[in-house]
Amino acid sequence: GAGASMPYGFPSGAQLKDWICQATEGEDWIGRELHEKLKIDVEEIKDFARALKRSHINSIDAFLFRRPEFNGIGKFAIAAHICRLEIADRLDSAADMVNWYRLLWNKMVADTGNANDVIRNQVRFVSFNYDRSLEQFLFTTAKHSYGLSDEEAYRVSRSFGIIHVYGQIGTFHYVGDQGDARSYDEQLTTNSLRIAANGIRLIPEERGDNSQFKLARNWLDWAEKICFLGFGFDPTNCENLGFFSVLDSNVNKNKPLPKIFASTFHFTKEEIEQARKLACGTHPWTPHSAENVMTLRELGVLA
Repeated sequence: GAGASMPYGFPSGAQLKDWICQATEGEDWIGRELHEKLKIDVEEIKDFARALKRSHINSIDAFLFRRPEFNGIGKFAIAAHICRLEIADRLDSAADMVNWYRLLWNKMVADTGNANDVIRNQVRFVSFNYDRSLEQFLFTTAKHSYGLSDEEAYRVSRSFGIIHVYGQIGTFHYVGDQGDARSYDEQLTTNSLRIAANGIRLIPEERGDNSQFKLARNWLDWAEKICFLGFGFDPTNCENLGFFSVLDSNVNKNKPLPKIFASTFHFTKEEIEQARKLACGTHPWTPHSAENVMTLRELGVLA
């Protein structure tokens, strides 16, 4: 979820909504960018931002579900904000106490001698986020850990299963913008904005019963350990993921259930229980009221 990308400079869902709402105020940068790059009328942008602000709905996705006439401009606004935050240096400067990418990578490379060894790690990532910070991190660390060319590092990074169930701001590639792919770059151009916006899937567009969620459920059925990181346990997201149905099916087949872990940082006791029911149905899990790094360390998720 969004909380998994926040250590690398990305916003929570509520923060993203608040940032977009600032377009109601004077000469906000988002209005200028969308007008200059895409010729969208500034007043149209302000009308959208004003409606979003006055709706008092916490999530821009939830707002757009109710106001689909704003889907086009909403995608461009989301794309512009997220693209501008794809700054590679931030992946190197995240503090150890929150940098779960670094913790995970060091577990993955332990006892490896070359890139082919690290590929053998049995790990999959199901992301509800639009950014590609994880792909960029794996590409960069593989390149420098093993002295690989860009092409080889890209091959290694792609070997780890990563899906973005709600789309992404362009398929990750180390080369510049081409086709449906974007490099990890904060520069906004007309082409990069169009690629990024086209990669985003909004409620109810292509969501719920799409191929990405089907693949995610296959991975959940395959996994021995599952950990929710930075996830808000929104009811719609949990329903679309359908993890509880996977667990029910395993019980019916007398198949062992996976070990389930969750970071529930800043959740109340009641919210933790509600999140469990939404994600796991009647099945147990092990929550931890700490940020992602301490959840992984203290619960032994990576052991």
